[in-house]
Amino acid sequence: MRYKLALAALIFLYILSLGWLSLARHWSFQTAMADLGLNHQPVWGTLHGHPFHRTNGSSLADHFEPIILLLAPFLLLWEKAETLLILQVIALALGAIPVFWLAREKLKSEKLALLFAAAYLLMPALEAPNAADFHPAPLAVPLFLFAWYYAHRKDAFKKGLFALLAMSVREDMAYLAFILGLYAFFRSSRRLGIILLGVSLVYALVAFTLIIPHYAETVWGEGQKYIYITRYTYLMEDKGGLITGILDHPDQVVKLLLSPDRIGYGLGLLAGVGFLPLLAPEVLVWGVPFYLANALSNYPATYSGELHYSAILVPFLMLAAIYGTARILRWSYKPNEVPRWMPSAIAIWLLLWSLGYHHLKGFTPLTWGFSFPRVTPHHRSLARFEALIPPRVPLSTTVA
Repeated sequence: MRYKLALAALIFLYILSLGWLSLARHWSFQTAMADLGLNHQPVWGTLHGHPFHRTNGSSLADHFEPIILLLAPFLLLWEKAETLLILQVIALALGAIPVFWLAREKLKSEKLALLFAAAYLLMPALEAPNAADFHPAPLAVPLFLFAWYYAHRKDAFKKGLFALLAMSVREDMAYLAFILGLYAFFRSSRRLGIILLGVSLVYALVAFTLIIPHYAETVWGEGQKYIYITRYTYLMEDKGGLITGILDHPDQVVKLLLSPDRIGYGLGLLAGVGFLPLLAPEVLVWGVPFYLANALSNYPATYSGELHYSAILVPFLMLAAIYGTARILRWSYKPNEVPRWMPSAIAIWLLLWSLGYHHLKGFTPLTWGFSFPRVTPHHRSLARFEALIPPRVPLSTTVA
């Protein structure tokens, strides 16, 4: 019971700290139309009978995010953007629960399980979305972790439910359901596996070839199919596809991945969990497509580790770290006779790396040089002027 209470306390501290960071950023005018406004508008529009609508057209021109339909009712509580900021913080914090459950079962230790949950909450890649407005994509993190845990437990219904929810977050999250489909097909239920594989493939096909291109041409102009592909045009100089470009220019890809900033990006992701994921490459490898999407991009923010882009890698890092640690314990001595010092050694190693890297790159008071944004009387004065504007008159502000 004490470990469950400790887990609840850690989750509460995460919500308190990162929640205040998110709200203080917004109240001190550090959020912006891009991207908080762009993501709040389609949710608000959906609530009011205009699905996926925003000022410059449909959000479907950028992403296919059916989860917006599930987010919209939350604005009944409070229609402002703060609702989405709080939801994002709570959702990411709750991912610590399946991490704790899985680690407890795989490692046979509640103490180690709690440390892995703490390491999850301390990961800068997990916290970064809370310092970068609101995006639906990070919501896939807890959903995928719950789906994986229920796959481990062979609970087909809950696994399928969370897999579909994770997929609904964005068009490329179909890959998560595809992974879970493979897991089910080979490890538990072939029927569920075939369903998830089929649904994920159809979902991706419809999103990438029909829905997004249709709205992209309407919003961004003729010939526009998927605006984010422009981040990889340097690999598509021969007018071929992205995959063809990667295969045709392997030397260019390798050179880029071995550049100092990309190596630093990869090492930083691993450092948050003490490089333990390297002990379970068969799990870590499933995150490679998301890593390559970030590392091969010509947009530095995707591999900076400071925005929301790296959050989706957190589940793969945590899962691989747990499975890798379980492997260490199996290697130690005879089966079921792990030396007493081994769990403590792993705990110290994980704690030092998690706290150490968080101290350098995190987004909480434990981080070197960190301070919460200050909300001053000047910032609060906006509410007085806002109250003078009639309800149906649009209001948008910029920092002067």
